[in-house]
Amino acid sequence: MVGTIGYATGLTVLGIVATAFALAAAFLNAAFGFCLGCEMYALLARLRIIRNDNQQGATA
Repeated sequence: MVGTIGYATGLTVLGIVATAFALAAAFLNAAFGFCLGCEMYALLARLRIIRNDNQQGATA
């Protein structure tokens, strides 16, 4: 999406860089089974940036 916005607004460098990152992530997933998005989510959850709404012991 960022790449498309970059190309559409005339920011070609942004489009190229965003597309390159997306292709690199797709290559890692296809070649090695390494899901970059999954790993980033796990890292953010570990750092507690992403809030866990399903906490055990919580009462409603």
